[in-house]
Amino acid sequence: MKTFTYFEPKTEGHSAIWATWLLERLLRHEAGMPVRLAAGAALIERLPAALRGDPALSIDPLPDGEMRALMEGSLVARGLAQWGKARRLLAERPGVCFIPAFDHALLGACVDRRPVDGIITGIIFRPPNHFGLRPSLKGRVDTARRRAMYFASRRRATPFLFTLDETAARDRMTAGRLLFSPDPAPDLSLLAVPGRKSRDDGRRGLLIFGALSRRKGVVTLLRAIRHIAPERQRGLALRLVGRIAGEDRAEIEAALSECRSANPDMAIELVDRFVTDAELAQEVVNCDVVLAPYQNHVGSSGVLFWAAAAGKPVIAQETGLMGYQARLHRLGTTTDTTDPQALARAIEGEPAISREDAQAFVAEHTADNFARSIFDRLLA
Repeated sequence: MKTFTYFEPKTEGHSAIWATWLLERLLRHEAGMPVRLAAGAALIERLPAALRGDPALSIDPLPDGEMRALMEGSLVARGLAQWGKARRLLAERPGVCFIPAFDHALLGACVDRRPVDGIITGIIFRPPNHFGLRPSLKGRVDTARRRAMYFASRRRATPFLFTLDETAARDRMTAGRLLFSPDPAPDLSLLAVPGRKSRDDGRRGLLIFGALSRRKGVVTLLRAIRHIAPERQRGLALRLVGRIAGEDRAEIEAALSECRSANPDMAIELVDRFVTDAELAQEVVNCDVVLAPYQNHVGSSGVLFWAAAAGKPVIAQETGLMGYQARLHRLGTTTDTTDPQALARAIEGEPAISREDAQAFVAEHTADNFARSIFDRLLA
């Protein structure tokens, strides 16, 4: 009987929660296909005990040495290593091998044309469309290269790939090759907390959360504060919640110190540690505006789902899939988040959210819809 192998080379980020969502639903799928997980020990330990102990799930821990080969070195080396491991997994147990983040393995699918006993597929995380990013030769080359690789990888072993970008599934250049899977929202049931805890000082709360890094716009945000008039600053409180990224710590701490000194009228609060989803839910419920000033990030972000589900407007970048989704679903305001003055104007503008559109957006992006979009194609 054919086996469904869930092959996860990654151990960090959202890899554990995605594995949990998909494996739990896969084990209940009507196809009844045997399910195997091939992953590193660090990811396996992060899965719920009930899932790890499910007798229907076969778990193959990958040795540390093999994990290093899969995730270290150049993009080319990683891509070939991941594709090669997927081939070996199918040689052991033919069927389907699903690599959640397929971007690296795509190279192996293009250059290794040997027959495969089954299907190897996964999700393309980086959208091929640049959504308003400034036109450049580099951008055009990147788009052309990606589209060429999608089609070069197509054969019996890789009949289609999945994408979180709904426009790519409709684009005449990639339609039929890339199938849309709605990026799943986090566990939004956590937002059903006892209630909002209002600030004692009556300030309007601005929240930026997650891994605090330059890429997510933290430095630009702190520089934007100086462009907000003092009388407006007195009514604002900025909360930065999440661990500061190690490679950016010195720069962010310096920018934070300078911002506090130069803008004494504004409350600026830092929670520099990992926060649980339950704590994060309370922070989102408490705030007035969620900030997502990513610096021209191409993809989407779970920040949008947290904000939309809680009915909180976002201030987000105007480019990338995130900007596209924020505008399409009227989730708040989009602006040039690389420009401190533009970001300051957006904050002063007090963005609004369409609650009806936001709820429809969240309703589409459920873990059930995400799993169904994948399994209905692979297990049909």
